[in-house]
Amino acid sequence: MKVFIGPRNTCGLNYQQYIIYDKLLNSFEITPNVSEADAIVIAETCCCTNYNINYTLEKISNILKEKKKEAKVYLTGCITRTFKK
Repeated sequence: MKVFIGPRNTCGLNYQQYIIYDKLLNSFEITPNVSEADAIVIAETCCCTNYNINYTLEKISNILKEKKKEAKVYLTGCITRTFKK
């Protein structure tokens, strides 16, 4: 299984992406190409300013446009608080 880990957009207060990468590296092939990934992990999302929210949502949108239809997407980080309601 190939896994794509999305780009960082963080305020610098967390290290999720590094922890997730290290855990996945031993069990999966990490790919830099979103279109060939079976799973996509978008970590270290920041939503402390409107700029960061918009930037993060744009990056997520671009990733979703490029992904394979059957690929699973996992979203972590601060931006997930935005969608609780």
